Amino acid sequence: EAERIARREQEKAERKARREAERKAAKPGKWAGTAARVLFVYLPLALVALVGIVHFINLRILAEPIEKLASDTIGEPVTIKQVHFSLFPQPRLTLGDVAVGADAGIKVVSIRISPDASTLFEEAKIVKSLEIEQLPLDAANLDRPMQWISTSASAGKLKIQQISLKNIAFKIPGLDLAPLDGRIDLSPAGDLRTIELSSADHSSTLRLSPQNGTYQVSLHAIDWQPPLGTRLQFGELSANGLADKHQVRFSRIHGRIYGGTFKAQGVINWSKQVSADGNFELENASLPLALSSMESKASLDGTLDASATFSCRSGEASTLVEAPQLSASFTLRNGKINGIDLAQSILAGGSRGNDTPFDKITGNLQLKNGLYQYRDLTLDAPHFHASGNLDIQQNQDISGRINAELAVPSRRIHTHFDLSGEVGGVTLE
Repeated sequence: EAERIARREQEKAERKARREAERKAAKPGKWAGTAARVLFVYLPLALVALVGIVHFINLRILAEPIEKLASDTIGEPVTIKQVHFSLFPQPRLTLGDVAVGADAGIKVVSIRISPDASTLFEEAKIVKSLEIEQLPLDAANLDRPMQWISTSASAGKLKIQQISLKNIAFKIPGLDLAPLDGRIDLSPAGDLRTIELSSADHSSTLRLSPQNGTYQVSLHAIDWQPPLGTRLQFGELSANGLADKHQVRFSRIHGRIYGGTFKAQGVINWSKQVSADGNFELENASLPLALSSMESKASLDGTLDASATFSCRSGEASTLVEAPQLSASFTLRNGKINGIDLAQSILAGGSRGNDTPFDKITGNLQLKNGLYQYRDLTLDAPHFHASGNLDIQQNQDISGRINAELAVPSRRIHTHFDLSGEVGGVTLE
């Protein structure tokens, strides 16, 4: 009996020992499972939620030190109303509603900053990239961004490696200019190297480079219409020159227009009133294309060569080309005057017929106050010659006189015509 009781007690002790061992073994497993859930489920969810929230929280507490750094860097007061931080696709700060100047005269919608985190606690901080969006500029503050770059380079508190521009708006009264995108290239010392601006469709690109207090200007455009209220349409245009705060002087302009080529020089000045002066040479242009572009009612075919000087004056850029002055000599080759047969008019006395073909028309043009004065006009065609003068008023009324000579078998017929009517509806008398 004693042995039986001893065995039973031993079995109970063994069962208790096994349960105790299992209990102790179960505790680390339970702890590990809980830890795994926290580490792989709850913590990532919390981090994702935190990152998502940070994108929308206005971190206004960071505005004051950033304002001080920016003000010391560019030499003008800077105020910032919104500060946001994001981690993706790379860590960056977004500053919103930024105002620059003692009068807060320049307002920027947003500035995105990608800093070099390793320099955040150093005296001289490095910015990998700076993106400025919707910066409005006008004639009064056009040179201020250039001054900011110069001041920043000398201050040495902020080193910017790359600056990109988006929706930069130039405000010129009376002109509706499309916003431009671009970039600013800086030297390792922070000095300005180049500014490059392009239209949204990349049809035009403007490049500026500092040179001894002025700026080298390079303009290239394809299928481009200048934003000056003119109907001129350039197939291609390239221009090089120098600009300062009062004018830009283009020493070389060339390109394609209306199927022909041109070269020119010119100066645009805005110191007192807006003005443009220059000269150009045109070769092998299609006259029908030019007349169609100008929405003219005149109907002539031929290839046009011309050499001219021009001058424009206005109180505003928007009206600069409304009253140009032009002095030109021209040659129109291998074409025809549509709707009028001058040779048939000599023979039959009528003012209208088929067409007047010609080998060449030459002449001079004076344009002033909307009056077109064609002088020393000559027309040469087989068996037919004509010369005369012609005026076209601003309302498109025509007046003039033509002397003509027609060679027919055995004789020459001399006569003259008085011109009247309007462009597109000329009458011969």
